[in-house]
Amino acid sequence: SGELLYEKDPDEPLPLASLTKLVAAMTYLDTKPDLDKPIAFNTADNGIGREIVPLDETFTGNDVLQALLVGSANEAANALARTQGGKQAFVEAMNKKAKAIGMERTVFVDASGEDPRNRGTARDVATALKAAMAYPEIASAASKPQVSVKGIKKAYLVKSTNLLIASDLNRGEYKVVAAKTGTLPEAGYCFA
Repeated sequence: SGELLYEKDPDEPLPLASLTKLVAAMTYLDTKPDLDKPIAFNTADNGIGREIVPLDETFTGNDVLQALLVGSANEAANALARTQGGKQAFVEAMNKKAKAIGMERTVFVDASGEDPRNRGTARDVATALKAAMAYPEIASAASKPQVSVKGIKKAYLVKSTNLLIASDLNRGEYKVVAAKTGTLPEAGYCFA
């Protein structure tokens, strides 16, 4: 229903971690990409944290989107930014997208959420999640407990960072239909 059930400091800007990827995914999809077009990863896409997919592989845009949203792959966000006009232009487009959907206190400096200077409010995150769920590709990916992405060399199983999606707790009237997680030392554990 959209009814607000609880809030605490909803307008305090805090580091967003990988919740950033919701806006990165929308920004990518707004370019109306050919999701079958190959995207080659390289060492420039390396991020902090664990590597979800290898940097010497090539995937379709759809599989990159899946790795981005299901496995929260930093290298996927970096590859999208690099191949969609360059990292700086992509981040500028993310900031425009945030403002366009009503994220009033959000600022991005990278596409993956690795930089703690990516900041937003709880209210802005709720706005982003609601807007993102209007994209069928995002809603579908954000509801999967795992996905297989096919590279040129082989297929890779990418598991969701959201343990609730595959949990026995996720059923009945309180079913989580889609979600995104994020973690950074400066942000703590984030969940939308």
